[in-house]
Parts: sequence; structure tokens; C-alpha cells
Amino acid sequence: MKPSNFRLMAAIFATVFMGCANNSSKQPEVRQTIEVKAKALTSTTQASTTVFSDNDIVSYNGATGEIVFANTPQGKAHEILSHYNKGDLEFYLDGELLFKLNCIVSDIQSNIINEPLLRFELSYNSGGDNNDDNPTDSASQQQIPLYTAADGGSNDTPKWFIEDGYPMGKTINGKRNNATIDEQERDENAKKIMAGFLRFIEVLKAKGKYIEQ
Repeated sequence: MKPSNFRLMAAIFATVFMGCANNSSKQPEVRQTIEVKAKALTSTTQASTTVFSDNDIVSYNGATGEIVFANTPQGKAHEILSHYNKGDLEFYLDGELLFKLNCIVSDIQSNIINEPLLRFELSYNSGGDNNDDNPTDSASQQQIPLYTAADGGSNDTPKWFIEDGYPMGKTINGKRNNATIDEQERDENAKKIMAGFLRFIEVLKAKGKYIEQ
């Protein structure tokens, strides 16, 4: 074989080899899908319904525990969630159950809950006018919650928080000192979902939906 032909074949071989090496180094993109499922109060089946996907999660704040849901074609976020306020919310990653939140509560409930939950914080609207020239009675100035059930027609948007209990809940992976008996129970229950919850956080970080503070 002539030296010139040998050099040509060697160059071709090197080019093909480098191309194969580059292709083998490229890993296929893995799509991680989060789904939030729940069961309606009127449901008589065991199957849960997907109410949100990761596309409907706008953000999660690691400091406050606030999770922001987008409105979906099925309705506004608070309208959808109002159907599930007595049951579990199940968080899945690619079909695998990560963790459950045991109920949905408002910030005006009087009972104590020592397990992970989704709390909604009501917005309020003053019924009166603070203009001194047009005084109103104290009854009309009382703050009235705007959150309503799905058929209530309210345009208000409550804030949602994933917390370890109610009232005075903290974030699932938050820390506290000198816990009371109730808080110790909350810590134990939070630990049961911690592994799945942290995986949920990692996926949100990868999707650019995690807020540090």
C-alpha cells in the first residue's frame, strides 16, 4: 500500500472513530414527570385522578413551603383542589409514589393535625371604606374570606403551603429546637415522607421551579 493511501485511510478511520465516540457520549434526555393525584369526595372507586402535573406547578419556595399552582383547562387551581379537601394528595414521579399529604386545611380551622398536609391561606377583603368622609359601621369593615368552593364563583386565589402540621406548621425539611410533644410527632411523620419529598425538590430544581428563599 502506498504511504499516501495509508495516510488517507488512517485519517478516515480516525474521523469515524471520533464520531462514534461523540455519539456514545451523548445520553438520551430523560423526561421526569411529576403528577399530583387525588380522589374526589364522591368517588366510590379506589383509583385516584391526576389533578396537576409538573407543568401546572409554577414554583415551590423552600424557605416558606409555598407551592404555586397554575390554572388548568379543568379550572382554577383552588376550584380543582376544593373537590379534594378531605382526602390524600399523592405526589408521583414517573408513576412512582413519592409521598402523600394527608389532607387540605384552611388557616381558620380550629383542629390540630400532626401530619404532613397542604394548607391554603385565605385572602381577605375589607367590606368597608376607610375614607373618613364616608364612615362605615364595624360589621361592614370585618374581613371576609374570598375563598369558596368550585361553584362559589370567587375570583380570589389562595396561597398554598406544604407543611408538617397545623397550626403553626413548618416546611417538611425545616428544623426546630426544643420541640413540644405535638411537634415531635410532626417530626416523626415528616421523616416518613422525607426521602420522597427530597426527590420531589430535586426534580423541581432541575426544572427551574425551586425558589431558595
